[in-house]
Amino acid sequence: ITAAAQAKIWEAVTKQGWDAAHKIAKDTGIKQKGAWEATTNERYGSRKSESWLPADWHEGLETSSIDNLESEVARAKADLEDKIAQQAVDRSGHEELKARADKSSDASAAVDAARQELESANAARRKLPDIPEQGPDFSHETECPLCGGTVHFTLEGDNISLHAEAPPSVAPAVVDARQADIKKADERMAEARNEVFTHERAYRDAQMAKDALAGADQGTGGTMTPEDINTAREDVRIAEQRLGAFKRKADAERYARAIAANQVIASVLAPDGLRKTILARAIDKFNDDYLARFCDIAKWPSIKLKSDLNFTVNGRIFGLCCESEQYCARRVMQLALAKIEKAPMVVIDRADVLDEIGRNSLFTLLHKLQIPALVAMTMNRIESVPDLQVIGVGRSYWLEDGQCTALVTDKAA
Repeated sequence: ITAAAQAKIWEAVTKQGWDAAHKIAKDTGIKQKGAWEATTNERYGSRKSESWLPADWHEGLETSSIDNLESEVARAKADLEDKIAQQAVDRSGHEELKARADKSSDASAAVDAARQELESANAARRKLPDIPEQGPDFSHETECPLCGGTVHFTLEGDNISLHAEAPPSVAPAVVDARQADIKKADERMAEARNEVFTHERAYRDAQMAKDALAGADQGTGGTMTPEDINTAREDVRIAEQRLGAFKRKADAERYARAIAANQVIASVLAPDGLRKTILARAIDKFNDDYLARFCDIAKWPSIKLKSDLNFTVNGRIFGLCCESEQYCARRVMQLALAKIEKAPMVVIDRADVLDEIGRNSLFTLLHKLQIPALVAMTMNRIESVPDLQVIGVGRSYWLEDGQCTALVTDKAA
């Protein structure tokens, strides 16, 4: 996936959202598979696409090129035209033949000059340095769900790498300048090849005219038979068939590569792709930094937040836990969020769900975390209420019939 493609994908994510971008990727994949099928006239398959060949494929085409095959077609057509022209030669065309034959010397010189220019263009192209390889694209970034900071990430195949900082990369201006030089050199080579072809054809025409003129002067007229013309037509058909098969194979391979790259993009954008990976890492850190530490302080069972945002207590899913275990899970989560958002205080109700040991663990946790808290619970007798002032961690109050009374024990007094 090129850097430009990655930038376009991230732009779609930031403007339209992950789900919309994922849908775009899926729709793109459908269109690409349709293009592959239209090119091959077969149903798409990932394994089939790796080895597909056109029915009219010729052995040895895999080592050829578009330029060579197009030259073959051009030469075959030129040869056919020459043979047709030669067949029509008669004595009435003597002057025309002489005029064409007289151009042989100039045409030969023009061919030599054009070939020298082509060699010079090829040499200049070979001297150009390659386009510098760019490393992974670090331009993509997202906001950390925990600290709110910037997280850079790269996409390389199925691998997703997170980085706190993006290292410098090759300047785009350097790449653009190198590409412009290469494009200019390629255009010069193409123009030189066209010149060689044009002058070679003119030279062949002049030579054919000389040969025909020699036969005409001897009174034999044209020497080209219908069988020679048919053979030339068949050469044109085969050359065009080879070119067409090569192009279809190249197009099919290009679509197959695009499909494979798009499948990677779709998997990254899917709900269980990059989003889930980042969320899972954030949840693991949240469990380690908050939930595990808080449970250790309170001596409560191990409480973890799963990737589906449900709790487990000692490995059991939340719905199968007893009420006190569920209560502990909710309180640990509440205190973790309070720590993250730096809440001035927390309000905790129904602490009577816990037994005496559990409530003591709750107060120990609040004291160790230094989080101001209002803890409410239902008690049968005022004598059962713990006096927090005695142990120096707060104050206790008794609320009954709309009256709130500060609890002061003998020890506190």
